[in-house]
Amino acid sequence: RTILTIVAILVVIFIAWRYPELLTEDSAEPAQTTSDPAPTEITATDPAPTGETWTVTRVYDGDTIVVARGGLTEEVRLIGIDTPERDECGYQVASDALYDRIYQLDVQLIDGATTDRDVHGRLLRYVEIDGSDVGLEQIEDGYARAWYDSRSGKPHPREDDYRDADAASIDYCD
Repeated sequence: RTILTIVAILVVIFIAWRYPELLTEDSAEPAQTTSDPAPTEITATDPAPTGETWTVTRVYDGDTIVVARGGLTEEVRLIGIDTPERDECGYQVASDALYDRIYQLDVQLIDGATTDRDVHGRLLRYVEIDGSDVGLEQIEDGYARAWYDSRSGKPHPREDDYRDADAASIDYCD
């Protein structure tokens, strides 16, 4: 009986960690989800529009977000930047900076990667707010570094600007 209780607690902790969007606003952490009643995931085979306006409903970390539009949700990996992973220096500050910059705002998703989706099924896009490049701002503020499409080795269209910004910025963890 004690073992079952421990297993049940571990399952609840895992679910809360893996799916924080299930947390309510009354819980310790704010849920970063949309109020749409039943959003539908776009599958990796669906065409993903570019340049259209989406609302940011969740910020996973400094380079990955969730957006919603018309009852659909999409997980998006920002092209051309890389931010620290969990338990690395700068992770929380990069995540918080992106959250403060774009959470619950309308953004435009812009094509630019050599493939539409990464190996995790996330949509690969530049993210802009009123024409301002969010990924470039993360680099300029020292929360991200310039990154290229590691699968193809080909530069992305904004890579030169990203690398210049990276060279000119002060890394948060240095």
